[in-house]
Amino acid sequence: MDRPTVIRKEHRATYYLLRIAVIAAGSLVMSAPLLSRIGDGILPPSISDSWYYDGQIAFVMGMAAAGCLLAIIRGNTASEQSLLNLAGGCALVVGAAACWPKTAAGDPLGPDAYPEEVQTANTINLVALIVLVIAAAVVAARVPADLINAGRAHRTEDPPAQGGAGGARVILRVIELLCPLVVGGAIVWFILDTETVARRAHGSAAVLLFLCLGVVAFLRTPPGISVLRWLDDVPVGDSVVPSSSDFSLANGRRWPRIFSAIYSVVAVGMLTVVGFAFVMFQLGAVSEWIIEIEFALLSLFLVFWVAQTRDAWMEETPSPSEREFALGT
Repeated sequence: MDRPTVIRKEHRATYYLLRIAVIAAGSLVMSAPLLSRIGDGILPPSISDSWYYDGQIAFVMGMAAAGCLLAIIRGNTASEQSLLNLAGGCALVVGAAACWPKTAAGDPLGPDAYPEEVQTANTINLVALIVLVIAAAVVAARVPADLINAGRAHRTEDPPAQGGAGGARVILRVIELLCPLVVGGAIVWFILDTETVARRAHGSAAVLLFLCLGVVAFLRTPPGISVLRWLDDVPVGDSVVPSSSDFSLANGRRWPRIFSAIYSVVAVGMLTVVGFAFVMFQLGAVSEWIIEIEFALLSLFLVFWVAQTRDAWMEETPSPSEREFALGT
């Protein structure tokens, strides 16, 4: 086996291990309320409230690991990459800034009840994240563009199947800049109103996190694939980040309907849960359902991630040598 092939297989193996690590990190986050129940004898009103109980370490470690991994893992398209980067940043904020404290029944306490020491910790942690983001941006600016975008390209020989090419390019460019625009705006907001951001960052980041993950799931459904084709955001070539079901109609591979069905169920499920949360919020009853809503969203995300990982794993039928490499023999 020649050296380029070996390196490519090592890259692919690393990619799958990173994806499996996201599943482990998400499971760690979901275990935080249980650990709090075991340690403190109290089930927190939400997963995020584990920060105030014995599940704090599991919650913070899980969110930090998931955030870093989501930002590191390569998206299959420019749109998916941008959304994963933004979701990773949001996960880091969710882990770094404690949520608004609640009563045992899940009702938010008043502004005066927010612990001053927690707000101070939130501020310090957010400053550290800002420094980290700036350092990462400086490093990324020094990395060759062809390395960052390796394995992903846009089809430029054919115009988008629907709509105007100019409008699609503008929208795609906005999506690609979504992460730096949101992060830059958040940093400016933090500088102008540090106290408010330190108190509200957790909830805002959590909502945006699940919205990004929901859209990522949607982009794997047939309607989402049509949107990507209209944007001309379709990967070509043999990528280290494989794709099978989502673009199999374009590359001639068989359409694995089971994965398409899973992606559709997850996308609709996330949208339904978010809609339910919005209705409960308007009725003033969201506190009674917050932990169920969080568990539902996290469970749907893990189902999607497991399915997507398995889908990519099944993209090709490995040769005997590839099978031996995968099994470590």
